[in-house]
Amino acid sequence: MIAPRAILGTILHFTPSLGGGGAEVMLTNLVESMRGGSWRQVVVAVHTGTTGCQAGKMRGLADAFYDLDSNSMMRPRLWSRLYQIIRRESPDVVQTWMHHQDFFGGIISRLAGVRHIAWGVHNPGIYRWPGDSEVKFQLFKKAITVASKTVPEKIISCSNDAIDYHAGLGYPRAAMSRILNGICTTRFKPDVEAGVRTRDVLGVPLDVPLIGFVGRFHPIKDLANFFRAAALLWEREPRTRFVLNGGTPDSLYPEARAAYDLLTRKEQIHFAPFTDRPENIYPALSIFSLSSDGEALPMALLEAMSCGTPCVTTSSGDCAHVVADTGLVVPMHDSHALADAWEKTIRLDAPARASLSARARQRVIDHFSIAYAASQYEQAYRSMLHPIS
Repeated sequence: MIAPRAILGTILHFTPSLGGGGAEVMLTNLVESMRGGSWRQVVVAVHTGTTGCQAGKMRGLADAFYDLDSNSMMRPRLWSRLYQIIRRESPDVVQTWMHHQDFFGGIISRLAGVRHIAWGVHNPGIYRWPGDSEVKFQLFKKAITVASKTVPEKIISCSNDAIDYHAGLGYPRAAMSRILNGICTTRFKPDVEAGVRTRDVLGVPLDVPLIGFVGRFHPIKDLANFFRAAALLWEREPRTRFVLNGGTPDSLYPEARAAYDLLTRKEQIHFAPFTDRPENIYPALSIFSLSSDGEALPMALLEAMSCGTPCVTTSSGDCAHVVADTGLVVPMHDSHALADAWEKTIRLDAPARASLSARARQRVIDHFSIAYAASQYEQAYRSMLHPIS
């Protein structure tokens, strides 16, 4: 007979979606790692999303799951439903994920009588939603900064850059703490066979350099920079192919689409929709690369490194700290530097490449495992319920 779980309390996670963004992936990893443990876990999503959707998996992981099925936080009906769910579930801790969920979810949780609220900061900036006016955006920044002083008991971030930015706005630094993102290193591991299968599907020979990106086609990813660097690299390594996992040319934002349209070798760029098995993509790559200018601590970078894939990234957020000496880091917005780093990595001999691969994987095992990240989140939740006097 299986003994019943000894439950310390209930955690309610409030997230914008369960798509393919880094915060959503980290939330899924956290709930999975804590599943069956000392905490009852409730997940509430504003909407489940359409790309990279992890809602099906989350339904099987969480003790209770709610989809509010709304495309906007600015709806009183959504606020009422969230209030009712919080009252019904009676969580000991509410953990919110991303800025609008921090603000609205935090205030509604307070109104519902929740004492212990943790905000989640996963971006090194506050970004304007498409369609929002500058006035509305600035009002929101002021409002969330004021709320940060009284609503959350803790503010948890994965990035030092994000902490510095928000403290500069006026968030209380004393309430802020850093918990690094984490991944499952047994899921993301070197896999030659998976790499061969992926290249076969793409039609890319094993001896052809393949540079890849996995993520949302969001302006902070600066894919315009990525495409400009691709054009420069083709002048030196004309056989190089690229794969972008996360959308189609039609889903590129305008600046990225304009840069893509200027390319003369479009047939050497492969687009693929989000997959729930990215661990099959990374081993196929000669290089995983980020060209971003708005990262915090990207999950895809950790996943690629754990698979032993050499990485080239911009210095955005904590990327340089993550990669350390296991890959190359270049300035943001510098497509020449990005192309140079790609070329240098492509031309590594086999021993140097093997050494880079092994060091990258070991760094993730040592510093970015989901087990360690989950233990830190649990410790944070415990300290809120039972503060040390």
